[in-house]
Amino acid sequence: MKNRRAITIKLAMFLVLCVCLISIYCITVPTKNIQYKPYTFHLFGIIYTFIILCSVVIIDFEKLAKKDYIIALCLGLLSIGVTSPVNYMGIISGICAFFAYLGSVTLNCNYESIMLLLRFGEVKDIMKSIAIIIFIGCIFIFMEWLGQNPLRFSFDILSIFRALGAGVSEEVIFRLFIFSVIVYMCKGKEPPKLLAFLIMVIPFALLHVIDEVVVYGFFHSLPALIQVCLVAAPITILAWKRDLFTAMGVHFIYDVISMSLLKK
Repeated sequence: MKNRRAITIKLAMFLVLCVCLISIYCITVPTKNIQYKPYTFHLFGIIYTFIILCSVVIIDFEKLAKKDYIIALCLGLLSIGVTSPVNYMGIISGICAFFAYLGSVTLNCNYESIMLLLRFGEVKDIMKSIAIIIFIGCIFIFMEWLGQNPLRFSFDILSIFRALGAGVSEEVIFRLFIFSVIVYMCKGKEPPKLLAFLIMVIPFALLHVIDEVVVYGFFHSLPALIQVCLVAAPITILAWKRDLFTAMGVHFIYDVISMSLLKK
């Protein structure tokens, strides 16, 4: 019981620390917007660099197989996003995804409570994942349609690369890596579900509304924050309870929709 309470306290402190760091950043940065989401990309760059350094310390090469390096390299390349609005961020995202994946494998190599990259099985399992991705994608389109009248389509092929980079990198870093750290902190035991869920949703959502918070204030940005939480919640559940592939797919579909298919 004491161990359980200690784990809960540690996770709560981790969540509070994440929120505090992001809040402090919002309070201290200048308020002049000079380019597309400058505060968001700046903070992402800092966090990604920090995760890269942590992963380098965490990685144990003796616990890694060749397939782990191959998977990490593939995820890193997919994470780059060749048309990222800020080129250096694409490169940092790719490097971070590479090391974050290897760090996750190292942390969870001795534990059963892990987040699956892909749920292996029969073809019907893969088809089920694809069906989930398409179904939730349709829900996102419907949600956008409710908020936009009339409905306008403006497809941009470049958005596919941006969405792919964001979908892969953010799921590896903010879902897989964070969950691996949580499992490691819990020493392989089942983590407190609510806290673990909030840790994978709230900081992620806050990071996506940084510019709105800095420019317009927290309360004005609250609707945007709630919207991101509503999107991040099902993606997190899919990553946790099914596999990361499905979560990446849903994330990718949502970003394609928000970036190009339904521009306002």
